[in-house]
Amino acid sequence: MERLPVANRELRIASRRGQTFWGRCAAAGLSLAVAAFIVKVVGLVAPRELGLALFVGLFWTAFIVALGVGTLLVSDSISGEVREGTLGLLFLTDLRPSDVLAGKLAAGSLSSVYSLLAILPVLGLPMLCGGVGGMDYLRASLALLLTLTWSLSLSLFLSTFRGGFQQVQTRSVAFTLLIAGGLPGIGGILQAVLLDKGFDGPSVRLLVAPLFLLSPGTTLAFSMPQVFQGWYMGYLLGVVTLAATSAGLLFATQRRLRHAWKDRPEAAGRPALIQRLRTFVRSRTLTSGDARREILDTIPFTWPNLRSRWKGWNPWIGGGVILAGWAGIGLAFGSDFFEFPAWVAMSILLHLHLKACLSNDAQRSFFDARRSGAMELLLTLPIDDRRHVQEHLLALRRNYLKPILSVLVLDAGITVWVLSGDALRNEDSIEWMLSMASRGGFLVLDSLALAHFGLWIGASTRRTQLRQEPFLIVIMGPWLVLLLMLTLGGLRGGLDFKGFLVMTLVVGATFSLLALTYAKSRLGTDFRAAASMAPGMRDTALTDTATVADQSTGRTM
Repeated sequence: MERLPVANRELRIASRRGQTFWGRCAAAGLSLAVAAFIVKVVGLVAPRELGLALFVGLFWTAFIVALGVGTLLVSDSISGEVREGTLGLLFLTDLRPSDVLAGKLAAGSLSSVYSLLAILPVLGLPMLCGGVGGMDYLRASLALLLTLTWSLSLSLFLSTFRGGFQQVQTRSVAFTLLIAGGLPGIGGILQAVLLDKGFDGPSVRLLVAPLFLLSPGTTLAFSMPQVFQGWYMGYLLGVVTLAATSAGLLFATQRRLRHAWKDRPEAAGRPALIQRLRTFVRSRTLTSGDARREILDTIPFTWPNLRSRWKGWNPWIGGGVILAGWAGIGLAFGSDFFEFPAWVAMSILLHLHLKACLSNDAQRSFFDARRSGAMELLLTLPIDDRRHVQEHLLALRRNYLKPILSVLVLDAGITVWVLSGDALRNEDSIEWMLSMASRGGFLVLDSLALAHFGLWIGASTRRTQLRQEPFLIVIMGPWLVLLLMLTLGGLRGGLDFKGFLVMTLVVGATFSLLALTYAKSRLGTDFRAAASMAPGMRDTALTDTATVADQSTGRTM
């Protein structure tokens, strides 16, 4: 038998996927768009300062991409095999757990490594401006590669635990955000509290150091020129911790892999306290009362999506982790961190988190029902197609209306607080208000577009796996167009901030309105025909039948 047969097969399949090639283009395009945006925001400054700003912005963008690929690519790789009952069949052969693990790791790492390698040449552009050396670039590149390995290892380990796709992906996102952002946040808050109580500074830093070192963001932060400053020990500790954690996660995954496919009784050998905790987590929140009757009267089809205790808490948990990580990092770096650019960055992260969660849930609403066969049964009922769509929209509104309103209120509070201080000049205050108002409007408009477009993609796609088309088209598409416009004419024409803001409003609103209009039109006219086909099926049955009939009669086409 050949060595690593599963890995060889997965690599051959991944090499023929269009996602492997287009992912590299999207990653390089995203990095170029971020670079153009940073150049536009920073303006005319010394080349050294521009190079440093580009270096920091591009590498932190690549860090977010490296963290996200694990959740998108491998979070359901093993649990999906368990649900379909195919993982146990692999172990009937001579395959070892290491062979299966290598195959799953190869399938997820190929396109992700290609995407990261496509970003690295763009990340080298700041060295041409000055302010950044070759060693800074190499340190940050190594930190990014280790972050990608850590993300894949963590998602693979979490995938060995049972659960549906939504549950597995939520678990992967939650743990990634908790470790990457929550632990530094907790460490920063704990350090600030202990120092305020009068504890010894070196002892406090030694106490909270493990919380920072376990996060891959700390390693990347140590590779930045502003933080590094010749402190090799901090960077080396971060690198060693990341490598050891990734190796430990892969070893634990291999140990769990052989037994992950076996059926287990629910309470076999489980302590009573753990069993009660699992019952509490899996229990229904709306089992009785007016809330349950309201949902069953208005949106009964989507009751399974709403009865889980933690279903509606996904956007809240992710937003809370982002806030905690941001506050902790700010407390660790000092009061100078809490300037209005940091507030803008935190608000942008919250907006992106809500939009990503909404896009994923909107697609899953119809996609899971089609894959399980439930949609076929629902379509046989004497129910209007419009009601199917309206009920899923009501379910999305119930889960995301309050988080969206909370983020809008937070943005308004940040705007009032910043404008009441002396951080901005009078002319900057107007630009700040316009920027915050436009992003608030985009949050509402993009949410509507993502909800409708996500429902249509989930109801119509023939792929066996979702690829986040709504988020890429509605959110990332406008920035790629802006990059092209700025490259061709905007930067040469000396476009100011207000002109750039108007251009952003026009391009972003155009994408969102087109996606919203297209999705509403297709959902209203072609919903039943599209949703009746399960993922992976092809509507070529009649053509194949006619071809067979012609061949049987001796006719040639």
